[in-house]
Amino acid sequence: MLLKTNACVALLYTFAALHCTNGHDNNNKRSRILWYNAKNTHTGLGLSNGTLQELSRLASDLTQFRALLTPLMVTRVVGTQGHSNVRKHLVDTMEGLNWDVEQLAFDARTPVGHKTFTNVVATLDPSATRRLVIACHYDSKIDTRGDFIGATDSAVPCAMMLHLAAALHSQLSTHSLKVSHTLHSQLSTHSLKVSHTLHSQLNTHSLKVSHTLHSQLNTHSLKCVKRRILKKSLNGKEGREKEGNGGNSRKCNKKNRKKFWKSLLATWSDESVREPSARYYRRKGNCPGNSPVPSEPLANLNLSQVTRPQQNPKCLGRAKCCQVNQSKYKFTYIPDVQSDLTLQFIFFDGEEAFRRWSNTDSLYGSRNLAARLHNQPYPPNNEDNTHELHRMDLFVLLDLLGTRDVSFYSFFPNTQQWYARMLSFERRLGELQLLNSRPNMFIDEALHKTGIQDDHIPFLKRDVPILHLIPVPFPSVWHKLTDNERALHYPTIDNLNRILFAFTADYLNIVP
Repeated sequence: MLLKTNACVALLYTFAALHCTNGHDNNNKRSRILWYNAKNTHTGLGLSNGTLQELSRLASDLTQFRALLTPLMVTRVVGTQGHSNVRKHLVDTMEGLNWDVEQLAFDARTPVGHKTFTNVVATLDPSATRRLVIACHYDSKIDTRGDFIGATDSAVPCAMMLHLAAALHSQLSTHSLKVSHTLHSQLSTHSLKVSHTLHSQLNTHSLKVSHTLHSQLNTHSLKCVKRRILKKSLNGKEGREKEGNGGNSRKCNKKNRKKFWKSLLATWSDESVREPSARYYRRKGNCPGNSPVPSEPLANLNLSQVTRPQQNPKCLGRAKCCQVNQSKYKFTYIPDVQSDLTLQFIFFDGEEAFRRWSNTDSLYGSRNLAARLHNQPYPPNNEDNTHELHRMDLFVLLDLLGTRDVSFYSFFPNTQQWYARMLSFERRLGELQLLNSRPNMFIDEALHKTGIQDDHIPFLKRDVPILHLIPVPFPSVWHKLTDNERALHYPTIDNLNRILFAFTADYLNIVP
């Protein structure tokens, strides 16, 4: 049923886009307007200084991070008990956070015989059409000299992903519900103006939202939970009860709403977006769009400005008021979201070679998954030859992270604008004194011909946009028995967590 819902979303998305061409030269325009090209125009939300401070607070819980890392700090050679225990830790953690988790097992021939591998794929909202993918590998290499822990390779990257999901659980859950609510509305109304013929086809193929999803959306409504506000008369007798959802109560009035917007504007980082009035923009529908980072040398960019909000906050979201009781109320800023975009984690198995690195003895999990997704049409039976890989907006691969000696570069021209946002967040967090003291990790240079072999290669060959976070040169403990707990530098890991939190919130348009 979930697959049918996904297909319906993509089909409606395509139909709406084609409908907007007014029937002129549809065939020529088709390749430019289908859903899978949305990644080419997607921009980050832009984060205010106040938002960066809150995200840094959430990311800085090293106690939680260590608790998630400890079960990963064991030898994890494919086929061993340690490997199975680590996979269980990944699955249990993500399922405990209410993500949809798939364990995709497959057999492959290796230099040491047939082995069974299992990729773990966790998706925040499987019904969403597009994904921001963050990935790592969870196996460790065989080392005949002793127990190879692989703290940086890649226990720490896996723990960073778990920490991101756990620390932003509330924000990500809200984002997921908003995506589902938006998709449900599109499917259950005529807002997309689906023709009667298409509607009949959709009914024929049972591409409807399941009753279960409908119930979940009603249970987790985006509106403030209605609370009974008991009013008592002066003589102490019970008065009438009033149902309030925030908007009708005395404290959630226009005056207090205006005060909320004023206080929010005071913390908005870009002075230029405060005028002209956002109210004019909202009424006229003329809010300017965020501009993508231009494709120019990184050294020429004003890195302190790249990730600042480019619009007035009223153009980017709305204020919601919840009345708690007669005297307490709370306004919350709810940003507009990309209604078809979600977050997906991939924990690859079998990245390491069993004997010597080669095209056939390495990247077992990523080669299998890339081929599997490439061969799965999405939506099913579509005429555009689109498949599951087209759903990946951006593939962010983490590897060899955790030591102090790290320097990152932009490796691919088509994702340089997203690397620039990482770089910008590091600079801004540093200016706000939200990072531990150390040299900058993200270098404003591009290295486009490194020849690094990692789990991104099978996806890169199939034209998936790649952002590779791997230090160059590799850490001094790479593939050595010293790649263990003692090699880790937690202030650096803490900085990386804060930057990754900011990048994810920015891409998904999440405000904590």
